Amino acid sequence: LAQIAMWSWIFLFPLGIPIPVQVTGHIGEPVVVRPEESELELRSRVLEAMRNLIRDKQGRSHRSFISGLRQRWQALNSKP
Repeated sequence: LAQIAMWSWIFLFPLGIPIPVQVTGHIGEPVVVRPEESELELRSRVLEAMRNLIRDKQGRSHRSFISGLRQRWQALNSKP
């Protein structure tokens, strides 16, 4: 499903068609490359930093695009 969301974004964003899901971006602490560090070690640190940022900001590690659309739809339909 993540790939569907990604491709939807890629194709719909240039057209200016809004995707009705609330999105919040967060910027974490920088990951500085160490001189003795290999690419795989850097990759592991970056991946861990991203997972920690997501867990800290969202409270869980996965959010579904479909569930976001469902929540948005319910919020729009519940307004008088």
